[in-house]
Amino acid sequence: MDTPVLRADTLNKTLVMNQGADSGPNGPLTILKQVSLTVPPAGSLAITGASGSGKSTLLGLLAGLDEPSSGSVELFGESLSGKTEDQRAALRLGRVGFVFQSFHLLEHLTALENVMLPLELAPHPASDLRARAEQALVEVGLKQRLHQPVVRLSGGEQQRVALARAFVIRPGLLFADEPTGNLDRATGHEVVERLFALQHDYQTSLVLVTHDETLAARCEHWYRLVDGRLEAVQP
Repeated sequence: MDTPVLRADTLNKTLVMNQGADSGPNGPLTILKQVSLTVPPAGSLAITGASGSGKSTLLGLLAGLDEPSSGSVELFGESLSGKTEDQRAALRLGRVGFVFQSFHLLEHLTALENVMLPLELAPHPASDLRARAEQALVEVGLKQRLHQPVVRLSGGEQQRVALARAFVIRPGLLFADEPTGNLDRATGHEVVERLFALQHDYQTSLVLVTHDETLAARCEHWYRLVDGRLEAVQP
């Protein structure tokens, strides 16, 4: 049996509130309770929930951007427990892609330069960088926009640049946090179609956090986060 790309076991996340005497009661705030999930190679999983339910907190734990209060996460079969921030980053390098609601592009760079960045960080031949970045932008329909500064692109075009940047490394795992949150319905639909097409073409595992239940239903597995716990949803 193939090793899961991602496995979380009984994750808990509690914050200790340090409030002043006039700011309300002190004490722990539990955000996540006993969360467990598994993502197989090339699998897709969606997490939905109300605003403030802890969806982005959970994604941060799964990606190793934050540490749980208890429980464990394995990424590509390797435990994140006890690893430093730099060690977790090294494990993600060249293997994990991210797409965020707010794009997170470098505005002073062109579309092509933004997409080349992760290739420059990961161990890829220098002669290969430009060609791979150009091809990634062609795949998201931006062949004519390669040399445009991203500040001159529309919101939908910027999110497609972000998709190209995420997939250019051929990631084994992609985390997408509200990828259509800042887009209108028609533009969001186009971005989603390209996201799932690339996920299929490159057999990338996908963890999708979204408020859009129609989008969540397209994933193989769907969970809703309620009161800090995951509940399986039947599409």
